[in-house]
Amino acid sequence: MQYVRPYPPFKCGRPQSYLTYLDHQGYLHRNESGMKESGISAGDLQCSYQEIVRCNHTDDKVVHLPRVIFEYPVQINSDFVLVKCYQLPFLRLVYETAHAYIAFPESKGLNPILNDPNVTPKSDVEKRNRPSVLIIVFDSMSRLNFIRQLSKTYAFLTDKMDAVVFKGLTKTGDNTYPNILPMLSGLGAYEHLYAEDLQKGEKLWVPIWGGKKARYGSFDAVPLVWKNFTEAGYITMFAEDLPEYAIFNYLSKGFLEQPTDYYMRPFWLVMDNITHFKSSDNRCYGNIPRHTFLYNYTEEFVTKMSNYSYFAFSFLTQMSHDYLNLIKLLDHDIESMLKRFFNGPSLSNTITIVMGDHGNRFDAIRSTVIGRVEERMPFFSIVLPESLKKSHPHLQHGLKANRETLLSWFDIYELLMDIAMDNLGEVSEVKRWGVIGLSPFRPIPKNRTCRDVAVPRTYCVCGAEKEIDPKDSHAVVAAETLINHVNNMLKSHGAGDKCAELTLKKVLSAQVLLPSKPVVSPNNLVLEVRVTIETTPGGARLEGVVERSAWSDDGGRVIGDVNRINKYGNQSYCVEDLVAKLFCYCNSFVKAGP
Repeated sequence: MQYVRPYPPFKCGRPQSYLTYLDHQGYLHRNESGMKESGISAGDLQCSYQEIVRCNHTDDKVVHLPRVIFEYPVQINSDFVLVKCYQLPFLRLVYETAHAYIAFPESKGLNPILNDPNVTPKSDVEKRNRPSVLIIVFDSMSRLNFIRQLSKTYAFLTDKMDAVVFKGLTKTGDNTYPNILPMLSGLGAYEHLYAEDLQKGEKLWVPIWGGKKARYGSFDAVPLVWKNFTEAGYITMFAEDLPEYAIFNYLSKGFLEQPTDYYMRPFWLVMDNITHFKSSDNRCYGNIPRHTFLYNYTEEFVTKMSNYSYFAFSFLTQMSHDYLNLIKLLDHDIESMLKRFFNGPSLSNTITIVMGDHGNRFDAIRSTVIGRVEERMPFFSIVLPESLKKSHPHLQHGLKANRETLLSWFDIYELLMDIAMDNLGEVSEVKRWGVIGLSPFRPIPKNRTCRDVAVPRTYCVCGAEKEIDPKDSHAVVAAETLINHVNNMLKSHGAGDKCAELTLKKVLSAQVLLPSKPVVSPNNLVLEVRVTIETTPGGARLEGVVERSAWSDDGGRVIGDVNRINKYGNQSYCVEDLVAKLFCYCNSFVKAGP
């Protein structure tokens, strides 16, 4: 509890008055009450709009259509619009913002599955009713921190919505990308290549998609599960709140073609380029908390699609990524949104998933034992609609049977594919859709190991361990091996000339990981030490697992990821490689001195 404390509330201020709004029918209005508040008469205000269109073959640019001056309500034909208002006669800019609009599928040329028992299909060949999927994600949210910070939301999920909360779900990678990618595609995020400049036997981890060194430049070819939902006739939506750090865009190219039917990224690109009327609170856009735009968009989509089958993926980063306690400010807002969904028709045939991708990686709690465990065990809850519980009671029984089973994101992919492929029978039509994992809709064997579900040894929480003195020779040797490994990684990722060579400042903690199964022969005895160190220059706190033969005098080798467990800010501004970014301390800082 020493790490749990109140966080300052939003202080957006009033950088500008509310001079326009976009209604749910897609009409853009001038706001009379906002004009009165601003003290500018209607005759002295000139407002214009530009519809925003995503550029072809890039995820990072938008097209601003010609500027149109309007006075009376006007129909918008694009998903997003940029609005500016000027005070006459000198055309002083007094207002600038963007609006997002969810158009009905038919106006976008889509032909979705009807998802309302009160609506009669137009023909015998029209696809039948299928359950929708709503996924609401909080970056860096462990199960325990969800209970601490979002207590109202948790109570509503479990008490009113009858959510099944998984206690054994374990992450498959360090940050968001290597966890969400397996969940959405059933595929691993990286491939291993032997690198000549690494120590013998070590491997270089490189991304398969998206990055500069990736095999494929974009993510368009990845078999993401929303493609399966599209083929099944679903409407698809994907929304995130931080375009620079988005799942498929951080130091990557993202998508060349728009990945889903509704895609919020162009809105955020426009909003991030608005330089006027900024709030002093960076959690706000003008007068409005940033998360409000994401959840308004999500809520409008879910509400308007209540008569259709849809797949919606809404991912919040800013309010939960860096700080343990900040997300508490959203507890009321999230609970209220879920209440509106639950008390209306929106979720009558919707499978609702509320989840994190992993636990907090950087805040002070990460240096504790429970913080390390939480980082590996994200929150995951799933709610089945009453109609599905009645028609397929075995699904709810399966979920409850697996509440405390060891699971990974590869299992969740199997669950999503079951929905997309209409594989909801008591007996599955296939063993699995991917190469790893089993759907939690049906009972899963309890004797699973981390290896069975592709949870790396680094993140496995199933084994026992013993704390050792940081000055113990095993800890010191492991620390030196870890430092050498990180320096070699920087070189192999092309950052050796840009980044300072790291040296050991202090061993912070160390644990011996006890074998998970009996050792058949003393010759096979392997010593695994998890060590946490602080390096210089830069003060990076790094954690890794070093493996070596109990009978060998060498330093052994690092297995799995090396975790950076404190923030690095702009220390690594000089590199853009995903791995080097975590560990680099740019030479320019060394030359500049303290």
